[in-house]
Amino acid sequence: MKTLIIIATALACNFAWAHGDHAKPVVKCLAACTQTEIETAIPLAIDALIAGGMVTPEWKTAKVEKTESKQFKKGPEWVTTLVDAKQKDTAKQRLYIFITTKGYLNGANFTGN
Repeated sequence: MKTLIIIATALACNFAWAHGDHAKPVVKCLAACTQTEIETAIPLAIDALIAGGMVTPEWKTAKVEKTESKQFKKGPEWVTTLVDAKQKDTAKQRLYIFITTKGYLNGANFTGN
């Protein structure tokens, strides 16, 4: 009986520690990502945002206005600003994409904050 309880507990522990996959980085960098590496990864980031329903497919043709490193509460991140003058809503003509220094897509918005 003890053996059955131990086996059942051991099997249940695997499920308790299991979780889903981690998000994959949009760019793989040897150390902290450089501006060039981030700018190269922007098309992949846009594809991920489109797949997640955060932006529309029209953003694939948007032009990169600038890429800069900014300091936030949780540390530095790369912020890339895209401009699409074809967007009807003038408040949504600029898209800010946030990528961590390790290459992970951290989000996007139209405010830059």
